[in-house]
Amino acid sequence: MVLDDWQTKRAEYDQHRRAGRYNRAYAEMLAADRGDLLHEEFLLAVVRFLKAFDMARTMGQSPEDLNEPASFIRLLRAKLEALQPMFLRITENVHVPQASLTVVYSALAEAGPTGLDARNRADARLRRQFRFDVGATKIMHAICPTKLFILDQYVAFSLQDHYPNPPWGYRNNHPVGHDVNKYCRGLEVARQEIIQTFGNAAEEDGLDGQPAFRIFDKCAWILGRAN
Repeated sequence: MVLDDWQTKRAEYDQHRRAGRYNRAYAEMLAADRGDLLHEEFLLAVVRFLKAFDMARTMGQSPEDLNEPASFIRLLRAKLEALQPMFLRITENVHVPQASLTVVYSALAEAGPTGLDARNRADARLRRQFRFDVGATKIMHAICPTKLFILDQYVAFSLQDHYPNPPWGYRNNHPVGHDVNKYCRGLEVARQEIIQTFGNAAEEDGLDGQPAFRIFDKCAWILGRAN
């Protein structure tokens, strides 16, 4: 399992040269008030979290500028305003409703001019449209840290290595091959590992002051980098 010997893997993650930045940004994000997803302070905490977690180059210039209509934070606010009912259903249900999860993931990860990846608006002549899959999962986790997990390329490689059947279809080159179906499958794998390793209560209560999904993320990230 990904969580086998989790203490050692977590310690290895925390010793990584970028871990200090990651852990500080994560702590700030986790401490943010989720009572109003559209509140300026919460949106700024999410933006800073994404920048610290290696998403800056996809977010355009001045992503925190609330006065710029096309800034990342303004686009994110518009999306979250539309998605609030879906996030409410996710937080209120014991089991994450897949229909709501699909709507949320698809809206946050979409490509094109209304997508969150600023490269889609930088040059209209670009033939390639950039999806925001990894960033979408980081936003989802920031909003629902006890319900949803982060799925970046290293976590994807870890899942693919530990649960090869049926094949995931992830690639070593970009784009890696993320989609909503793989996210739903990975989320259930992570849930089951957390319950098996820490018990049922850990999914909601967390461990050592952190959501259990954060511990899973650290362990999977370490394993994925090694592949």
